[in-house]
Amino acid sequence: MTRDTIFDGPGSVPTLTELKILICYIINSLGGKIPETHLTQTLHYENIANFFDCEGALSQLIKNGCIIENNGLLSVSQKGEQVAVELKSSVRSGVRERALSTVTKMLSSIEKQRLADVKIVPQQKGCKVVCRVADGDNELMNFDITVPNSECAEFIKQRMLEDPSYLYSGMVDLLLNRSAFSEEDKK
Repeated sequence: MTRDTIFDGPGSVPTLTELKILICYIINSLGGKIPETHLTQTLHYENIANFFDCEGALSQLIKNGCIIENNGLLSVSQKGEQVAVELKSSVRSGVRERALSTVTKMLSSIEKQRLADVKIVPQQKGCKVVCRVADGDNELMNFDITVPNSECAEFIKQRMLEDPSYLYSGMVDLLLNRSAFSEEDKK
């Protein structure tokens, strides 16, 4: 099977062996517990490797005991850690850094989205944005805001999902900051 030419550039992984090493390196560097589907999709969408190559490499790594899959989460075995450490220089440093950065951003995005639940509810006039920020079972903040149209609602939803902890801490700071509610500001 021939590779797509899009995956033959300077930021891609040219061989299946290098891809296996890269996968071990990424999972080892990030301490494991990486969602399988997100890893392969991220490497594919960032043009680092072909999706089918990623799936095949991952399957082989699991089969030979380098990678452990548990409920859709990936971690490295001792054998996989050895591959990651000893053979990482087999993959160009630029590719390693780009892949690691991309997967790190993906994991951060997943974590942020896990913290926030945002729904848009159409109203007779405008839309209601229902926001909930939680840390596990502990609800930190829950509010609704009505906006004039669906474009505003979608914008607010995206901002909430970008960094819900920032909104939460900003709201707490605003409410606790006495100067924000000073008598001079009210005039």
